[in-house]
Amino acid sequence: MALKVVKSASHYRETALDEVKLCQRVAVADPTHAGHMHVAELLDSFEHAGPHGVRTCAATSSRAAYENARRFVLTRLPLVLHRGRMTRRVHGV
Repeated sequence: MALKVVKSASHYRETALDEVKLCQRVAVADPTHAGHMHVAELLDSFEHAGPHGVRTCAATSSRAAYENARRFVLTRLPLVLHRGRMTRRVHGV
């Protein structure tokens, strides 16, 4: 599971609420679509009131978070590290 906590400034909160609405619409979309596995599955969203304001929080599935992190790491490694032992280590993360 990944937890996203957004800054309390109003423009950040508005963007986060739009993202939550989008994720809720994707949740009812066709799960057989080719791109479905690349979209984070929204598990829950909530607001947290703290000393620095109200923050919007969203919990997403780890499947999409893992795929996005793996893609991020692999696209920034030199080509030499893509093959062989290093790739197996990155996949183990």
